[in-house]
Amino acid sequence: YDCIICTQVPSLIWDTRAVLASLYRSLRPGGVLLLTAPGITRSIVPERDHWGDFWRFTGASARRLTLEAFPGGHVEVDTYGNLQTATFFLHGFAAHELSLDELQLRDPDYEVTIGVKATKSGLVDDR
Repeated sequence: YDCIICTQVPSLIWDTRAVLASLYRSLRPGGVLLLTAPGITRSIVPERDHWGDFWRFTGASARRLTLEAFPGGHVEVDTYGNLQTATFFLHGFAAHELSLDELQLRDPDYEVTIGVKATKSGLVDDR
């Protein structure tokens, strides 16, 4: 594939490394993975009760796992969130109840969502 979009899935899969390896293999050389993962969040239901809710990520853990899975590639990680957005999110408020300035403020101590853009090396790889 040229691009794979994987949103909020990694926390629900026990073997995160295997998933990243599979996503890597599915991309053509130069292909891009766009991935998001939860940082600060409540339990993910009903998934938790059906097959599991295993992980929460940080920008650092997402970077390390993705760099491991994309050797020779390029990995960018952005984190989104702050104390106010984390608090509102955990209390069940919607994004429209905050101003754009409140939503755009980023505080590395309160990573609500982790965003990753990983580009597979342009070299042909047999992994």
